[in-house]
Amino acid sequence: MVESIGLKPYTEDVKLLRPLAPWLNMKALRQIEQRVLELSQALDLRPTLEKAAEIGELLVEARSQVQHGQWAGWLARCGLRPRTAWDYIAVANAKVENRWPATRMTIKQFLDTVRRAKFAERRAERQAERQAAAGERGKLPSNVEFVQADCRKHLWPDHIDIIATDPPWTELDAYKWLAGFAAQRLRIGGLLLVQCATMHMPQVMNLMCAARLNYVWTMAIIYSETRTVRANGRFRATWSPILVFSRGDFTIPQSLSDGYTVRGGEKNLHDWQQPIEPWRYWLDRLARPGAVVADPFVGSGTIGCVCREYGLCFHGTELDKVAYRIARGRILSHEVQSPAPDDREGS
Repeated sequence: MVESIGLKPYTEDVKLLRPLAPWLNMKALRQIEQRVLELSQALDLRPTLEKAAEIGELLVEARSQVQHGQWAGWLARCGLRPRTAWDYIAVANAKVENRWPATRMTIKQFLDTVRRAKFAERRAERQAERQAAAGERGKLPSNVEFVQADCRKHLWPDHIDIIATDPPWTELDAYKWLAGFAAQRLRIGGLLLVQCATMHMPQVMNLMCAARLNYVWTMAIIYSETRTVRANGRFRATWSPILVFSRGDFTIPQSLSDGYTVRGGEKNLHDWQQPIEPWRYWLDRLARPGAVVADPFVGSGTIGCVCREYGLCFHGTELDKVAYRIARGRILSHEVQSPAPDDREGS
């Protein structure tokens, strides 16, 4: 039928067009190339950053006028979350401090400027929080004994129920001392919960077993957001192991999950600060009422805060003077309250 009216079959038309396909593709690619060049040469994100800085300046002014406790609600009416508001303020502060390029701003310059501004703002926030914690004064509760001292020279109590601690990950000598300390000071049936670097797990396990401690289990703090820290330069760490050992036979009062997922690691009070939620969950299930808990490497005071919440007897040491003052202030000012039900569920 097609041939009867003088038209070539469709398949023959396609054969004729095939040699033209590379030329058509090249023409389309050149058009895309030309358009990309035009847009990239005209692109300037400085006006966008200027507007963001203006919003930040307005938020600074508004924050000085909004009544205490109403900031989050006021931001919600503006369609902003607190974290977004602080990002705008960080951009405004970067402008004031002349950390912007003087010429037209590319995407890379724009992103670098925002990242630097946010980093500077977070660093300032951390410094302010650490100074505030270190400035706390007062007497610690009677069930909390926390001193600035070398853990190796401190006079520890006998018959400790749980040792929960996070030694410096690169100092295997600290783990060796900890193994002997746990073997000597834990009561029969007591538990050692110790954090370590993933790459050092075999060495730490060997040190603990050499001290005649019994390996029980490996628990994990799991991070739902990818962290920037890499283990041994090969793998990106998405979890932190907590090795569990016992002195002699042990019994766990109730079942519990061996993993707890958190959004990310908070480091406001210490560069190696650990999240408090997993320790709330685990100590709530592993420690009997009034148990004696020891932490020879207190750091930011996470274990001490949990012990204060649950009325446990806490004994801790911290060698660094600055870290000790911050951790002491944190434990002293920590609100004594039971965690919400959702916070007590491991995942």
